[in-house]
Amino acid sequence: MSLVLLLGGFHAHAFDITFEPPRDTVLINGHIINITANVEIDTVGKRPEKSPFRKWINDADFIALGRVGLEIGREDVPQNDFYQVENDIRFPELSLAVAHPFGASFQWYYRGGVSVGLSQIFDAESVNENAIGYVWEGLDVFEIYTDVVDVQGNEYDTIPAPIRFTPKLRLALGMEWHGVMRAAEGWVWGAQLEWLPKKNEVARLYPTPALGEPDPVSSDLTYDVIRHETNALQVRAFTSWSAWNSPLFLRAEVCWAPTHSSAWVALGYRW
Repeated sequence: MSLVLLLGGFHAHAFDITFEPPRDTVLINGHIINITANVEIDTVGKRPEKSPFRKWINDADFIALGRVGLEIGREDVPQNDFYQVENDIRFPELSLAVAHPFGASFQWYYRGGVSVGLSQIFDAESVNENAIGYVWEGLDVFEIYTDVVDVQGNEYDTIPAPIRFTPKLRLALGMEWHGVMRAAEGWVWGAQLEWLPKKNEVARLYPTPALGEPDPVSSDLTYDVIRHETNALQVRAFTSWSAWNSPLFLRAEVCWAPTHSSAWVALGYRW
């Protein structure tokens, strides 16, 4: 009987050893770790590819900034002889641009953008037909015109000169270089060519005739609008710096044209 029981137990134990599937045991700090994985394999479906435009957008950087500038290099205008109105940007200018790397290079980028600001202009079409000249004191400029009262003579009166502000648009196209090494990280250097769809103008307003001199024949002799002293194209070179991985940046700029030069500072955001 003992022999039968012994053989029966051995047979059961052998059956367990033979048919129990092998498995690995992972111990961490004496505890058994059970890992369960749920893997789904799709051999039919395929992830849709991005369109070329979508790929271009993903690699592009978008830039917004505000800038202020000051003209440099021009000689002072003799304000005693005439009052000069230049329709350059006089208020902070806002700019939007997009930059995209050349191929696989993430140091060289081509860029394009648009800038909008307010510009001061002289509105020649609003000059009074009886204007005889202008008088100014500081930034206050007045137009003097004759007001016919009766046959015995004319009276003189003044109204503000037709100087107003209008939007000024610039279109730009250029390229830039991004520093990636430790000593150059956060720096961007670039240049762009800018075009003004509406060219700047310079207007000169003349004072009233001296006593004893005849009045001007017509109001259009009281001013000159000069178009050949300005340019529709200019070159802007810039360098900007930002703390590493920060979207905010500071930028210094210099603009040059044959008849005009200016320096600018800007604060921008890049994403």
